[in-house]
Order: sequence, then structure tokens, then C-alpha cells
Amino acid sequence: DGLPSDIINALYVDGNTIYVGSPAGLTFFDETKVTNYSKCNLRILDISVGNKSQPLQDSYRIHYRENSLKISYAGISFKSGGNVSYRYRLKGLTDIWDSTGQNVLEFPSIPPGNYEFELIAVNKKGIISNPVKISFMVEAPFWQTLPFQVLIIAVAILITWILVAWRFSILRKEEQERSSVQQKLNELEQMALRAQ
Repeated sequence: DGLPSDIINALYVDGNTIYVGSPAGLTFFDETKVTNYSKCNLRILDISVGNKSQPLQDSYRIHYRENSLKISYAGISFKSGGNVSYRYRLKGLTDIWDSTGQNVLEFPSIPPGNYEFELIAVNKKGIISNPVKISFMVEAPFWQTLPFQVLIIAVAILITWILVAWRFSILRKEEQERSSVQQKLNELEQMALRAQ
């Protein structure tokens, strides 16, 4: 456990120091300093947003056109010999934990919103690493923002009000013309009656 290979070609003991030869090379360790304590560390190696590598930080603001995300990481557990599994979730997209043995996760198209990426490593002895949490905020396109939607609603209300006011003014003019024609007819009737 902890050796780079399970195939042992040679073994040599010199006091407390043990030398092990394998296809992966020569390994030596002090027998008195070997413990059964297993540890698992997790490191983020790289974060790419829109196929561009970004400096490592706790939170990212992502433009809606560059909403692809690629995260590279490594679980370090010397006693697991590279046999480390990972559990992850992207809160805001899903609350379910997924598992993988890969060292890279890709999210090709993240919708606008706020997300929190969580990742943990589990070594072969079941020891869990400290969780890594990274926040992502994918900006919405301008036509999906609240100010733009309020502006569209205000413009629609204004256009509707103008059309209704215009229609009422036409109806008012028609009514005034009818009333004026009716008044002239009444006057003509009065004149005709006087003439008789």
C-alpha cells in the first residue's frame, strides 16, 4: 500500500530502511516511520472559462457567451496508489452528488444564474478530503435582465396607451361631427318650419 506499483521485482532490507524495486522504479522508506494513517488531499489544478485558463480564485463571474467551464483537479493520497474517486455537484444546476474517476470535469453550456461547485476526493480507504467550493455567476444576456424586461413592458404599455388615446380621439371627433351634423339638420328643420 502506497507503492507506485503492485509488481515487486526486488526487495532489500538494510536495518530499518527497506528498498523496493518495481517496474515503476526504486522506492525506499524507513520501516519505523510508516504509519497506518491514511490522508487524502484535494487540489484544483486549473479552471478554464470559455476555453481560456483563469487564475485560481474562490468565485468567478462568467459572460453569457463564454459559459463553458472546465475544471482540472487532483486527489493526493499516497497510500491509495492513485486509486482516488471524486464526488461533485454544481448547486444551482443540481443538488445530486455525482461520482467520477476522472481528473477533469467539463460543463459545456451553463445557463445564466448563480452556482456553487463542490468537489471532494475519496481515497481507497474511504477517507474523504476537505471539500473544495467555488462560486460561479453566469451573467444573463441583456434581453433576459430585469431592467430590459421592465423597459419592454413600459414601452408596450406606452404604445398601448398611445393607440387607445388615438382611437378615443378619432371616436370623439366622429361624435363631434355627428353632433354638428345633427345640430345643422335641426337648424335647417327649424328654418324650414319658419319658412312654411
